[in-house]
Amino acid sequence: MQTFINLSKDKWNEIIQRPQLDNAELESIVSEILVDVKQNGDNAIKKYSLQFDGVQLSELSVTDQEIEAA
Repeated sequence: MQTFINLSKDKWNEIIQRPQLDNAELESIVSEILVDVKQNGDNAIKKYSLQFDGVQLSELSVTDQEIEAA
């Protein structure tokens, strides 16, 4: 993260710009994931949970105790 102190107003627009994403590439990745989940169900969910969240799930259902805790 960068810190700007007493930055002149003419630089504000430059520093507040959000990065541009390649939506076509992102849509392609998401589409492949959705197809995988549709074809492979729970196994695909477990695979992507591990890949993206770093969580290895043994069970996908939520217990009553987990619901109460939430």
